[in-house]
Amino acid sequence: GPGCQLAVITSISLESNNLVGNLSGWHGVGALTNLTTLDLSRNSLVGTLPTQLGEIQTLQTFMAPQNSLGGFLPTELGQINRRFAVEDLTELTLRMNQISGSLPSELAYHTGMRKLDMRFNRLSGSLPAEMPAEMPTGMSTSPRRCPRRCPRACPGPRGDARGHVHVPAEMPAEMPA
Repeated sequence: GPGCQLAVITSISLESNNLVGNLSGWHGVGALTNLTTLDLSRNSLVGTLPTQLGEIQTLQTFMAPQNSLGGFLPTELGQINRRFAVEDLTELTLRMNQISGSLPSELAYHTGMRKLDMRFNRLSGSLPAEMPAEMPTGMSTSPRRCPRRCPRACPGPRGDARGHVHVPAEMPAEMPA
């Protein structure tokens, strides 16, 4: 059946394909049981991230920057790879969307995460207390990024040659609304 065919897919790269549609209605994404990479970068996708993403147990890289995704991040993102714990989600890049709310505390389950890029969204609040105090190189998150008008006490992020933003350790966890 269709589930058997989906199980052989390990990578989906649909970057810059002018895709248009509502990602919220992507039912069956959880059937991609061997998927390690999902790249939906630079398209015109709208809606919220499907909760079924949490059913994927092999996903290491999920990228969907530069779309028009909105709503809150589903807590199910913390369930990715939790059932078998073979690999960890190492990259979650959702910059330049319209995602709102706060980061779900369940993201802290991904202790091997090397890149979390949530810049240029509509996130608010503070980083979840469960997130590691020592953030790995390459992590960048909107809650730790200064608002458009940065107060003096809030240092700006520093970028490296590859464009990763490094969050300074002295950056306050709580940002003004």
